[in-house]
Amino acid sequence: MKEAISKDFNSYFCLCGEYSLSISADLKNLPRRQHDDALVIDKTRHTFRIKFIKQPEPIILEREDGYEKRWMYNCRRCEVWLAYELPDIETAKNGRVRTKTVKRASRVIIEKYYPRLTNDFHTNKRICDDVAIICSKKLRNKIAGYTTHLMKRIQKGPVCGISFKLQEEERERKDQYVPEVSALTTCINVLEVDADTKSMLKSLGHDSVAVTVNTALAGSVEQRAFRNQRRL
Repeated sequence: MKEAISKDFNSYFCLCGEYSLSISADLKNLPRRQHDDALVIDKTRHTFRIKFIKQPEPIILEREDGYEKRWMYNCRRCEVWLAYELPDIETAKNGRVRTKTVKRASRVIIEKYYPRLTNDFHTNKRICDDVAIICSKKLRNKIAGYTTHLMKRIQKGPVCGISFKLQEEERERKDQYVPEVSALTTCINVLEVDADTKSMLKSLGHDSVAVTVNTALAGSVEQRAFRNQRRL
């Protein structure tokens, strides 16, 4: 882009001559991203005005540490890509929040210390401090947050990348679950069953369970007509 310097702002133009950007700083002094060497304009530090056309749909780029979402800005006249916007400044500096290091550390902690972990973030954060040496609090919070997320997913079903033995233990824990109030507790509601269920309870030795035989339940199955008969 071409440059036109004023008293307070620096104005920049596209190669086609279209006015594109005015900013309170020199582009040469702006920091650069580590991933693609692009200039970073911080909204909290600089005052600027852009004349780009923002694309309505973002694009997703695949990188080594994950995926990145960008909103592209084009020139109004020649439609050349001049800039792009990221969701926040943190993503612009460090890329995706959950990197491969965070995911790998969370999986290792879950495989080794699964019985101690819970669905509470603060509890898992203290456990990460006890069982691992993490260089910063920020990285520790990311690992603890992803660990909590994986713990909730394990309880719902199998998770790719986690030891199958742990998932079998979770499945056995679900199978051995005993509710606090049994459905056969007669002090809450009187159970209504049909005659076949009553005879089945008697054959299993549970004849002492107080149930009421309801004959209307036995014939509750609706007999549906065939399709050609319904059309008549």
